[in-house]
Amino acid sequence: MFENVDIVLSLLLAIAPAILALAEHFLGKCRTLFLLLNTLYFAAACLFLLMKEGTLACLLIALSASLAVRLLLEIFEGRKEK
Repeated sequence: MFENVDIVLSLLLAIAPAILALAEHFLGKCRTLFLLLNTLYFAAACLFLLMKEGTLACLLIALSASLAVRLLLEIFEGRKEK
C-alpha cells in the first residue's frame, strides 16, 4: 500500500518543528516568532520532500509528528492554567 514512503526522512524533518515547539513552550515569549519560524521551516521541509519525490504519505507523517508534539504542549499549558 505504501511502497515509496520514506519514514525516516519524514521523521527527521519533523524533529525541528518539535524542537521549535518545545522552545516556544519553555521560553514562553516570542510566540509569534516561533510560530513564523515553524511555519517557514515546515513549508521548506514539504518542498524538500516533494523535490526528493516524496509521496503525500511522507508529508502527512511529518505533519502528524510535528502536530502531535504541539498538541501535547498545548495540553500541558492548559493543565498549568487550572
